[in-house]
Amino acid sequence: GASSTGTIQGRITDAQGAVLPGVTVTATSPSMLGEQTTVSSEAGNYRFPAVPPGTYTVTYELAGFNTLRREGVQISLGFTANLN
Repeated sequence: GASSTGTIQGRITDAQGAVLPGVTVTATSPSMLGEQTTVSSEAGNYRFPAVPPGTYTVTYELAGFNTLRREGVQISLGFTANLN
């Protein structure tokens, strides 16, 4: 059957390409009640497996690093956004 949600996932690395575990990743959208938060794995990977379609802002936060914000991320039904 058709999926009623999409996925946001990616791998977090620093400017030199080294993976960054422990990054707090937050996804917010008007189409979602509240926000979803996860923490990147030891391999720097993160995943929001079932987010409703809409436009998202994804924020990455880690002590000692600048906070990064990706805005206007479009999620549609069954779509997977890879944000690295």
